[in-house]
Amino acid sequence: MFKGIEVRYEKFFNEMLKNEGGYSNDPHDSGGKTFWGITINNFPNAYKEIKHLHDEGQTDLARLTAMSFYRRNFYNPLYDEIQDIRLAFRVFDFGVNTGVKSAVRILQRCVNKFGFRIADDGIFGKETLRTVNEVGDPLYRAYEIAIEGYYKSLKTFWRFGRGWLNRLFRNPFK
Repeated sequence: MFKGIEVRYEKFFNEMLKNEGGYSNDPHDSGGKTFWGITINNFPNAYKEIKHLHDEGQTDLARLTAMSFYRRNFYNPLYDEIQDIRLAFRVFDFGVNTGVKSAVRILQRCVNKFGFRIADDGIFGKETLRTVNEVGDPLYRAYEIAIEGYYKSLKTFWRFGRGWLNRLFRNPFK
């Protein structure tokens, strides 16, 4: 089972990197310089290490370092137990884009729309996992709709909205 979990995470990581892209330095991005989605303002040490490795031609090591970074900071091992792989990827990918707590809190609010009463505390624990799996298939579309609404409510939607929505509706696990 461990090997299957690693394969799932690696697939998620590879698809997330397609959403994040390479290097950018958009003055409207509060994260500042960004490489593979890692921002210098939020994660300066990781940014510098991974960018340096990449620039020095050590792309495999840079990729492994980035993979470890994302596992440590954005991937909850309980995501492996989400039965709907589309939803598991979406929670991970949205967490990378907006922060894990925001992604989980919005998911918990969606779960509650199906008659559950779990705390929307942004912590993906066993209770959230149980209710996510209990709701099942309809939760994915509800989560997409909630994410779209979240993006549209942001004041930088004018600048990044098209990319955010493309990211949202590009789920390779459909």
